[in-house]
Amino acid sequence: MTRRQRARGAHYASRPTRPRACFLRAAQVPVAVQNAILGHADGSVGASYGPGLPCEGLAGGGGEGDVLVKSRPVENTLAEFDAALSFCADVLKLKEPLARSRFTTHHRPLLERLCVAQREGADTNAIFNADRSASSIALTEAEELASLLPLLRVSDTNILRQKVETALIGPDIPMEENQNSNRGRNDLFELVMAGKLLVAGYTPILGKHPDLACEVDGRKLLIECKRPSSDGAIRKRLKEAGGQLGRQLKDWRAGTGTRGVVALSLTKVINPGDQFLRYKREGEASRFLGDCLQTVQQECYSTVEALPAKIVGVLWHVITPAIDETANMFVVAQHMLVQGINRTSLHDDAPVKKVYDKLAEVFDWSS
Repeated sequence: MTRRQRARGAHYASRPTRPRACFLRAAQVPVAVQNAILGHADGSVGASYGPGLPCEGLAGGGGEGDVLVKSRPVENTLAEFDAALSFCADVLKLKEPLARSRFTTHHRPLLERLCVAQREGADTNAIFNADRSASSIALTEAEELASLLPLLRVSDTNILRQKVETALIGPDIPMEENQNSNRGRNDLFELVMAGKLLVAGYTPILGKHPDLACEVDGRKLLIECKRPSSDGAIRKRLKEAGGQLGRQLKDWRAGTGTRGVVALSLTKVINPGDQFLRYKREGEASRFLGDCLQTVQQECYSTVEALPAKIVGVLWHVITPAIDETANMFVVAQHMLVQGINRTSLHDDAPVKKVYDKLAEVFDWSS
C-alpha cells in the first residue's frame, strides 16, 4: 500500500460512502467534464499551521485554509507565460536553453493550440483530452513559471540565471524523470518557494547552500528545499536538509539569531503526475490535500524531531492538477502545511509563524 493510499484511507476510513475528494487516473476522468480549458483556474491554495514539536497531529494549530479558485481563460495564462519566457530569453540571455526546454517544445505549443481552438470556437476538450496527463502538467508548469515573473524582475540576475537555466532542464512529464534529469524541477521548486516569500513581502535571496534565505523581523532564515521522488526518499531528504542546515548554522557568518527551515515538495510522492484530484466543494480539496501532507508529517515525526536544534520549521507543499466537479473545470490546486518546531521555548518558531501569517494574509487563507 502506498502512502497516497494510506493518506486517503486515514482521511476517509470512517465514512461508509465514496470519498468526497480523491485521486483519479487520467484515463478515469469523466468525459462529461466540459469547458475544461475555458474553466481552467489558477491560484488554488490552502494551508494549515502546525503548533510545533512535540505535537499530536495538528491539534490546536492555526486552522485549515480553503482552496481559493480564480477562474481565468487560457489566453491569460499564455500571455503571462510568454512574458516570463521573454524575460528568460532577453534579460537572462537563455534563448538557446529555452528553445530546447519542455516549456518551449511541449508546454507552449499545447497552450497555443488551445488558444486558437478557443478563438475559433473549436473543441478545446479534444486537444486537452488527447493526453490529459501531459496537458495538465503543461498547464500546471506554465502557471508556475508565469507566477515567477515578479521574482524574475527583482532578483540578482547572475544567480537567477543559473537557477532558471537549471529549471529548464528535464523531460516533458515528471514520470519520465530520473536522478540525472530531475534537477530542473528541483530548482523550479526553489524558485516557486522564493516567489511565495516575495509576494508575502519578504526579500528572498537565492543561492546554493542554502537554496534560499530571507529576513523575518530581524532574524535571518536559511531554507533548504528538497523534492523527494518517492515514499522512501522523504526521510532521507529531510535528514540531508538537516545536515546541510546544521553545518550552515554553525558557520560564524550565520549569526547567533539565524535559524533554519526545510521546505519539502511532496508533489511527486502524492501524485506522480498521472492523476487528477477530484472534488465537489473547495473545502474538500483543501482538507484532502492537508490530510495527505499531515499523514506524511506525522510519519516523519521522529526524523523532524532529530533535526538540529536551530531548525525551527518545515514547509510541506503539494501542487496537483484537479477537477472541480461542481464547476465542471480543470484547476491547479496547491496546499502548504506550515509546521513550526519549538524545542527550548514556545517562541522558537516565531519567524515561521510570521511567514505563515503573511502568506495567509496575501492568499486570503481562512483561519
